Amino acid sequence: MSQRIREKRAIPVASPCGSRSRREKNQQPGVPVVENEGKIIGVISEKDFLFRMGTKDTRSFMGILAHCLKSKGCIAISMREQKAEDIMTSPPIIVNEDTPISEITSIFTEKNINRVPVTDKADKLIGIVARANIAQASFSKLNRR
Repeated sequence: MSQRIREKRAIPVASPCGSRSRREKNQQPGVPVVENEGKIIGVISEKDFLFRMGTKDTRSFMGILAHCLKSKGCIAISMREQKAEDIMTSPPIIVNEDTPISEITSIFTEKNINRVPVTDKADKLIGIVARANIAQASFSKLNRR
């Protein structure tokens, strides 16, 4: 993978969702979850939060907001007590540093995801590549022609 990937940011598996995390501070829409040894064991995305907060009929941000406004208690409050491992998607979809960009774009389409953690040969997290990274790199390449 020759394009630069975003700096790695991950949270420990036992991190409480109610704490002010790196995800919140950096406005990350998704974050890998790692064990003590740094191995990626899951991923938390906005979809994971919405899925865990929603009922059968409430699976979107606007649905959650409408529910919170209509009821006495907000269903998002219950997330404070959850740990990363309680809401993460596992096993994670990951790629390694040698995965061709064409394969990554296929994964995005097939799995309906927007970003994927990238690992080195020792399976340690080295970064995240997102659809936007690929689009920006492709656009830049076209503009250089």
